[in-house]
Amino acid sequence: MFAMEIADEEDLRIKNLHVSKKGTATGETTGLLHEGTLTFKIDNKYFDGVFTSFKGCYVVQDIKTAFCDDGDSGSGVFLKETKNQPKKALGILFANSNSKSYVCDIKKIVELFNLEVYHKNPSVVKIRCSWPGLAKTLSSSL
Repeated sequence: MFAMEIADEEDLRIKNLHVSKKGTATGETTGLLHEGTLTFKIDNKYFDGVFTSFKGCYVVQDIKTAFCDDGDSGSGVFLKETKNQPKKALGILFANSNSKSYVCDIKKIVELFNLEVYHKNPSVVKIRCSWPGLAKTLSSSL
């Protein structure tokens, strides 16, 4: 079993949030989380006029160096730990363009895989994951 805290709306209200990830191509990097979410569309290279839409994605801005590069997709992205807040899962990195990286919301992934969500403490949300691939992806940055 694997448990970790997930970022919630309250965590995301803080301005200038820094996030981190550990990717295969770039190793451990830090970026700046943009406020809000967006819908990200990717053209399908096999079918003209067809695209895939990712709703509720986070945007991470590079800080001095690239947050990610080719080969980092699938990396777990986390709110950086501070003295007032532990490290929390934000999502999974899936694309980058023009000094910005795009991250799927981990809460949507938890729903998709029907993972068990439990409360150890009413103010802290955790997930329990028995699927090794997802647990490995998320734990790679811990």
